[in-house]
This record gives sequence, structure tokens and C-alpha cells, in this order.
Amino acid sequence: MSAGKATPALSVVVPCYNAERTLARCLDSLLAQTADDLQVVCVNDGSSDGTLAIIRTYVEREPERIVCIDIPNGGSWNARMTGMHAATGAYVGFLDSDDYVEPTFAEHLLAKAEELDADMVVCGYSRVNEETGEVLAQEMCVEREAFCVADDPGLTIAVNSAMWNKIYRTSVLAKMASLPAPPPVAEDFLFEVLFFLESTRPIAFVAEPLVNYLVHPNSLMTNIGQATIEPTYRAMRDARQILTERHATSEFIEAFDTSVFLHLGVSLNHALSGAPDVNLGEAIKGCTAFLDATCPLWRRSRYLTARYAAAHGASYQRLRIAWLAYKMGLMVPFLKTYRFAITTLGINIKW
Repeated sequence: MSAGKATPALSVVVPCYNAERTLARCLDSLLAQTADDLQVVCVNDGSSDGTLAIIRTYVEREPERIVCIDIPNGGSWNARMTGMHAATGAYVGFLDSDDYVEPTFAEHLLAKAEELDADMVVCGYSRVNEETGEVLAQEMCVEREAFCVADDPGLTIAVNSAMWNKIYRTSVLAKMASLPAPPPVAEDFLFEVLFFLESTRPIAFVAEPLVNYLVHPNSLMTNIGQATIEPTYRAMRDARQILTERHATSEFIEAFDTSVFLHLGVSLNHALSGAPDVNLGEAIKGCTAFLDATCPLWRRSRYLTARYAAAHGASYQRLRIAWLAYKMGLMVPFLKTYRFAITTLGINIKW
């Protein structure tokens, strides 16, 4: 591992697995930042192609800015955690090796962090068609007020759970609990929950699309099936137990249960609705049993009442509609309609 800069303002961790086709674009975008107080931590996750050689070439060019860590293949969670623990910045961000950022990504997020003394800063992002380069949608680009988790944990529900459009205060990351086993999907969500649990300062927003997220047919959420379900449930149980052990407030736990409904009841079941090895009706029954046993506050969540949804915007209103459909036993036709709207009509609906 190269030395890198000792105390940068921001470290960006890039987990890399067989990324030789896209990695140069990703690293070039980080080296082109208008903020120069930046460390890049590349974690080669046991790649079998030329990824490691590419990283080493960049280290030779920028030994003060780029760190290379080479580990056996252990998955994206392990690679991210390895990079996070090696990072030396006051804040840490994460970027997937097939994505890239705009030149002002670091400058604008760090400026907002300094302005509000924030624990986390979230920016907007563009969904980009990998094959054509077309911008499919821009999300998290509406102006939002900063908030503290303790004041209203329900506001965390509307923060997208991806790790790659955020920077995190390193001292809060150091306090986070570890999951015994990360899930095959929704690992970003659980990471964020564990961060929110320790956060005491503002969660802030920059309403600019500063990250380009590449959408491609081999993405994980388009290739999941029956084998995904149980390890995902197990990780959610583990996270819920951590909240109890760390004495999370009842409001925080209720927000967690509501978010689990979003990620399992809506998002995971939507993904499973396109899997050939899954009986969607049976999957929803199993999901309901899991939610009731593990996250029972989802059924009467204060964050999905008509009043709360009306006061907090469209994302809560859409989620409330899905919640009502789920409780009425209409989730199978609801998800089929949802899939038809996205895949056939090209309507971009995000929860």
C-alpha cells in the first residue's frame, strides 16, 4: 500500500472488481476535482483482469493522492470497509468503479459540510445509460433543508440509500456498529442506518447532480432471485438487534421499520417480480411474515400517515400508496403495474 497524503479533507474509497473497462474514467474524474485536498483509496477485490495493474499505474503517477490496497475477493461490503478503515480523510466518500463524478463533487460537498458542520452531505446524481450515455433521470436534485436525525428520524426515509452520492464524517464512521454478515442487496441501506444511529450533527444536501451512476443490464438489482431473500432478511434482523442493543429511540426504530418495508416490501419484491425462479405471491407472504415478526412498527407507522405524508412531500405520498396497497393484499397487481410503467411505458417512478 502506498503512503498517500496523511490528512486530506476527503478520502474517496473505490472498490474495484474486474473493472479494467471503466476504472480509468472513474479515477480520472477524481483526479480532475477542483478541490485538490483529496485522497483516493482503491481496493482491488481479487480481480482476475487488469484492474490491479491499472491502479498501480495511477499510484505511480499520483503517489501522494492514490492508495492501492490489494485483497482477496470478499465482495463489495468487505472492500468498502477495508478502504474505509485505511482512509485518513476528515470525511470519507465511496464511488463505484463504473461510475464517475463531476469536477466540483468534492469542492461542493466539502463546502456544505464546513458550512453546516455536517455529519453527512448528500448530493444529487444522474442515472446514465451505460451503452448510449443518455441521462435517464436526475435524482436528489430538489432543494432540501438540513436536519438532525434526533429531531425527526422519519426524515431519513427520504434520503436515498446509495453510498456513492454522499460524504461521511470519519469520526462518526469510527463509532458505527459492524454487521455480522452484510446482505446481498440493501447493504447500502443498512450502512446508512448504522451511520444515522451515531449521527448528532446535521445531514445536509447539495441539490446538484454531481455523480454519474451508470445503469447497465448486469446491475445487481436486475439479477436477483430466491437465493437473495433469506440472507437479506438475516441482515435486517441483525441490524434491528443492533438498534435495540445501542438503545435507539422508539422513533428511530419506527423509522427503521418503515424503511425496511420500503426496501423489502416494495423494492426487493419489485426486483423479485422479474425473477423466473420466484413465486411473487409466496414471496410477498414470506415478506409480510418477516416484517410482522422483525419490524412490526411498519403496520402503523407514524411516518406513513396521511398527515405526515402530506407535510413531507411526494416521496412519502408515493410510499404511503404502496403501503396501503400492501396492507390491502393488492401488492401483486400493484407491482405488475409498477413494472409495466417502468419497462414498457418508460415512466421513471422512484420511491
